[in-house]
Amino acid sequence: MAAALVRPSCTVTNDSSKFITPPIRRDGIQYNQIYYTRLHEMKDVSMKSAQRKWGSDTVFRNLKDLEPGLACVVIGTLFKEMSLRPSTIKQISDNQRLLPYPPKGKLSSSTDKIFLEDYSQRVILSNLSDNTALTTGMIVAVKGVQNADGNFEVSDYCLPGMPLKNDPLPSLNNDRYVAIVSGLMVGSDWSDQWAIQQLVDYLTGQLGGVHDNDMLSNIVKVIIAGNSIGSVQSNKSSDKVKYSAKNYCAHSIQSVEELDVTLSQLSSSVPVALMPGTYDPANKQLPQQPLHHCMFPKSAKYDNFKSVTNPYSCTIEGHKFIGTCGENIESMSCCTIGMDSLELLELTLMSSHVAPTAPDILCCYPFSNADPFIMDDCPHVYFAGNQPKFQSKLVTGDDGQKVLLICVPSFNSTHSLALINLRTLACTPLTFATTATRLIENKDTQNNIETENVLMTETISDIDDEDY
Repeated sequence: MAAALVRPSCTVTNDSSKFITPPIRRDGIQYNQIYYTRLHEMKDVSMKSAQRKWGSDTVFRNLKDLEPGLACVVIGTLFKEMSLRPSTIKQISDNQRLLPYPPKGKLSSSTDKIFLEDYSQRVILSNLSDNTALTTGMIVAVKGVQNADGNFEVSDYCLPGMPLKNDPLPSLNNDRYVAIVSGLMVGSDWSDQWAIQQLVDYLTGQLGGVHDNDMLSNIVKVIIAGNSIGSVQSNKSSDKVKYSAKNYCAHSIQSVEELDVTLSQLSSSVPVALMPGTYDPANKQLPQQPLHHCMFPKSAKYDNFKSVTNPYSCTIEGHKFIGTCGENIESMSCCTIGMDSLELLELTLMSSHVAPTAPDILCCYPFSNADPFIMDDCPHVYFAGNQPKFQSKLVTGDDGQKVLLICVPSFNSTHSLALINLRTLACTPLTFATTATRLIENKDTQNNIETENVLMTETISDIDDEDY
């Protein structure tokens, strides 16, 4: 058995207190308050962004003060009227078998109407060059003029941009790594338990050579970004309690126990943060609250194990992380056209908002006094889990902010995780191969089954620091 890895001490703080919802249920609260709060908190930021783009002499007006023919800039919240979006009335009719099932997938089209609304009224935005890259809930500054029909003809627009506050990257003398994995789907019909065990053995130093252990011993944090527990897909009628996801059965106790064993193995060697996801037994609306420790009796014994919120914000060795399990990107993908996951992740960063489509498309808690999804501080690492493939990009803001964007692939479908070097902000995927079984012909003996377990990794040392 390989010797236990000796890891350096690491300073980690959980900055997710704003994502903890009140314990008392609040009935009768309307969602319009969160839009009002969002506009109120982001208006000054949007105004500064507009002045940087169009000059300090930019004329700002409220919608109620618009005059036909007078050029100005207005700031408000976007509302996208999508004709492909299913309505509740149609869904009720569908249950009664009166109408065909409403369309699935993309809700946005080139014929969508875009409205801008502030505290007093709303107006149709016309002549908008690129409405396919905008979603409901974004705070934008639009430049143009009101026409005779009462519509606002847009000549240009700008988003709030990256958050301005960004502490300089701490200087580290040695490499320190953070691993982010998502979509383990333990216990599902299509999960690969062998690949999951390879992942655990590798991160805990049970696999790999001396060179690998030198790198693995410097992994100071593992973040599991949701969808850790798989649902069992079934078309059979049964007496089991159905979970909220359509066509999926409830999570079995065995799946939770298997995940607990996996987490306990990891937590015995490295600090682990577990985020809930869409298919996990947590509240559906964002922010999702930490999974209860009673579900993981083996893992909860270790101080290394932490159950956290989704979204999750933390500071690791002076590097600010913020990320989600991918619901925000999936929601925006339905409301935009021609944008991949990385582009959508960058769009949320430039909007200074983690989940612009909440609560219109993406359900969330009805906050009234604050919008916790607003990015007050600029992160150093911004990630989204459960994406179709690995993607990363280092972006630089107008004030020199540097943010590493990461689309973390679903481990269940790609067998990959993302590994970040905190010293250089370099990011690379590690891929674990599945079990390949083949029949070997042997003339002297009976046919034998040879099983190959291959671990394919792309090490950090192959990455040139100058590329970042």
